[in-house]
Amino acid sequence: MAFHETGCRVEFAVVEAAEHSRQPDDSVIWRQRVSEATFNARTRVWEYHITVDPSKLADGPFAVLAKAVPLDDRHLSTKLQRLPLYANAGGALTPKAPVWADCKAGNDETGNGTEASPLRTIRQALKAAGDGGTVHLRPGKHYSAQGLGGGKRRTTWTTIAAAPGVKRDEVEIGPGRTGTDKLRFRNVTLSSNPPTRAYNTIISGENGATIVWLDDCKMHNLKGRWEGGGVVFGNRYVGYVTGGITTEMDRGSHEHNCSTRLFPSVHGAACLAIVGGCLPLVYLGDWAGR
Repeated sequence: MAFHETGCRVEFAVVEAAEHSRQPDDSVIWRQRVSEATFNARTRVWEYHITVDPSKLADGPFAVLAKAVPLDDRHLSTKLQRLPLYANAGGALTPKAPVWADCKAGNDETGNGTEASPLRTIRQALKAAGDGGTVHLRPGKHYSAQGLGGGKRRTTWTTIAAAPGVKRDEVEIGPGRTGTDKLRFRNVTLSSNPPTRAYNTIISGENGATIVWLDDCKMHNLKGRWEGGGVVFGNRYVGYVTGGITTEMDRGSHEHNCSTRLFPSVHGAACLAIVGGCLPLVYLGDWAGR
């Protein structure tokens, strides 16, 4: 999203990005300037956007860069967070078989990660899935995001998702500092249940050096917005959010890029979440007058 009192344009660049390096020596594949916003019927948002055709790229990592430029040159331009992606039109990146986890019936010692013999923890399932793999979570309320392992060496988005046919509210992941890069949580609930009303986070990064993607997830403070406090992302976790809901939080989720989000029952600055992404569908509950 880009907006400014004087109007603006957005300058995009598609760049090569070996292992999604954040260094400035990326090789530019092409640049494109977008001067007018267009209406996206799917998100119901006026957007500045470009279309990237993966068939015109080599299979592997690339990134999209964007800079919002005010039309009045007396104002400052803003570089948006880089968006790491992968092209696979040629099929060189072969999907791996999913690894299964069950926090109630799984076993990290005897399980092999198959549907018939699931592991117990997300940490062990991620280790088995490897970079670019997928972890399927069976229903359960006792998964943890703490110390998932992998560090900054992960080169490809790795998915943690509710198993096929399982609803988002049936899979609950507790808070933690994940300790790894390029995780994609999909269709799960991430929650916290802090003992006191104080600053706390649901998931934390590594001082801006790691990224995470929450895709159609629910972020939930179990104590309620008046008791638990806190935010979704901590320690400068760089968050990309598509869809989903943030609820009962003391403050908004504070992600860098978001699209089509709901913020019911949020006390505090939910709108701080609107930074560099698409304007979410916002419902602030009893925000009025607070």
